[in-house]
Amino acid sequence: MKVSVGKKQFIAELDEIISWGTIAAPFIVALAFFPLNYDFFGLPKLSALYIGTLFLLYFQARRWLAEGFIEVPSNPALVPVAVLLLVAVVSVAMSATPLASITGRFNRYNSLPGLISYAVVFWFALTYAAPKRVFIERFETLFVPVVFIITGYGLLEILGLDVLSMKGTHGVRVSSTLGNPVFFGAFLALTLPILLAKAVMFSEKTASPIRSRGVAVALLLFGLAMLFTSLSRGAWMGVAAGFAAVIYFWARSGQKPMRAVVLWTLLLAGAFLAGVGIVSVLAGTDIGGIVDAAGSSSSLASRIEIWKTSLLMIGDKPLFGFGLDQTKDWFNLYMTERLAGLENTLHGRAHNIFLQMGLDGGIPLLFANLWLFLFVVLKGMRHLRSHPDDYVVAGLLGSLLGFFVQGLTGIATVDQEVFVWFVMGSIVGLASIGRQREVKTRLSGGKPQVLAVSALAVFGLAAILFPLGAEARYLIASEEAKLSLSSGALERARQAGKYLVTQPYYESNLARTYLTFSSELGDARYAREAVEIIEHALKYAPNASELRLARGTAYLAVAEFTREDADIEKATESLEKEHELTPLLLNINEDLLELYILKGDYRAVLKTADFVGSFKKNDVRSMVARAVALEALGRKAEARQFYKEALKLDSDASGIKGWLVGLKPSPAAVTEKAASND
Repeated sequence: MKVSVGKKQFIAELDEIISWGTIAAPFIVALAFFPLNYDFFGLPKLSALYIGTLFLLYFQARRWLAEGFIEVPSNPALVPVAVLLLVAVVSVAMSATPLASITGRFNRYNSLPGLISYAVVFWFALTYAAPKRVFIERFETLFVPVVFIITGYGLLEILGLDVLSMKGTHGVRVSSTLGNPVFFGAFLALTLPILLAKAVMFSEKTASPIRSRGVAVALLLFGLAMLFTSLSRGAWMGVAAGFAAVIYFWARSGQKPMRAVVLWTLLLAGAFLAGVGIVSVLAGTDIGGIVDAAGSSSSLASRIEIWKTSLLMIGDKPLFGFGLDQTKDWFNLYMTERLAGLENTLHGRAHNIFLQMGLDGGIPLLFANLWLFLFVVLKGMRHLRSHPDDYVVAGLLGSLLGFFVQGLTGIATVDQEVFVWFVMGSIVGLASIGRQREVKTRLSGGKPQVLAVSALAVFGLAAILFPLGAEARYLIASEEAKLSLSSGALERARQAGKYLVTQPYYESNLARTYLTFSSELGDARYAREAVEIIEHALKYAPNASELRLARGTAYLAVAEFTREDADIEKATESLEKEHELTPLLLNINEDLLELYILKGDYRAVLKTADFVGSFKKNDVRSMVARAVALEALGRKAEARQFYKEALKLDSDASGIKGWLVGLKPSPAAVTEKAASND
């Protein structure tokens, strides 16, 4: 009997740990950061997600072993989740580079293990949301402080007290949590509707100050004041949509007359407008300047062109898409000319969560996601018909709608996604209280099984933490190498880079560091090593756009040093092949300017300079290249005119000219090459 009581107590303690861990998981991910990493803390947040998932699975396994059987809820919501995961796995298997979807790429927004972890969080939220009062108390106990920390840190950033030295990285745009600025606006779109539901629908008395209605109102108004600083139109629309949903549910609940609804609506609008003025004063920027920044940072015109390109890509691969986190490998192959004129860079996101689903896994993955979203929303709305005063479900539904709307022009980062999946699982769990069937399977437990589970957990933890250390070691050594041109630091960076070979961003960054050494020290050996690094990395990521671009640049650097025909031919082959794939990308065309001067093909220089100038008005480099080519063709008057215009724009034009003239082949070499061609 004592053993039985002890076992029950142990299981109860495990339930407590799992319950708190489930609720804490999305908040821990949101707060996770590691300032030594490049990717605006994408990997630390993903690592926190993996650790949280591992934590939950470990204690759930211990619980099953203690009970002697596996017990899982049989809920219809698990069907769309299973279908979604199946479609994602098939998409990854059919993609060009499955490894990229498994390891994730720089910023790691959308890897397959990450998606599986979201589903695990969904399952735990669904399972442990059943004891409603305990869930709500614990959720609010963690939710309120985390919202205050994240929003408050945004205010510190405005005041110039950003202790993580991220200020200025994104201009006047507030990034807060310690990372990607996209998250701050999206986080407010997710959380403010929950606070509004608490503020207007909560009528119970509570002994906890954190759970009081007054705290919810104060935090709601503070969040509204900070919302403007996100400079995210999607976040503004998301909050408005989430608020509209909550106010609708509140009006239908019959708790308050319509007059109160109207007054609250006016109060919220007034708080937002007051926040606009206060925040703009604290930031030292006038309101018009902030609005201009919002417009210029991600113009609607460029978004439309990105969406057009995304639709072209989905139309090309409607069944399986391009694979999770592989958009960047292919996007620029479809880039429209107008997009090239607006944002001529490597694009990795559709800036629309629904289009991104289509890119990642084709139309089936999009439909699977929509099926899950609609299932959850309808489940929550049916629950509110019978429980109209359930402010938690009303707030969570408003949060979910806010996410959908802000996602029309935004991206879904790790910290957003895990919160959304937690919200969906919680809605289903709260709406299914007392109506869930459970499936049981016997399980033999004992010390060997416990030791095996514990060993797996330790191994998993080590595997999760290893990439963090590798990236940190690489960053420290790489920065030291760039600042001091220390060969020792460069070698340490290369050694650390060996563990990042599946990450094209870091490998291309390492190669460009070698090219910096080659340029600064005048040593072709470093350029050749850059080529080796890139070619090795391409074995693991053959379609990575960063590596393809860096390869042409590296071969060009070698050719400029040696002037040997074989090296020039290799650079020509690499750059022209990439130019065929991405003719609108300026980086390639700018490298071609140097290559054609090196080859003495001055008519090709003029043609390429015309192209670059059509996208970059008054581009000094292309103007000087044109002047050099015109002079070589005997059109000296035109050459002098272009050179004078370039000098007016940039006094460094003379240095650029000296560099480009130095690339010109000697007349004897040109004559010899022409003779050999004949």
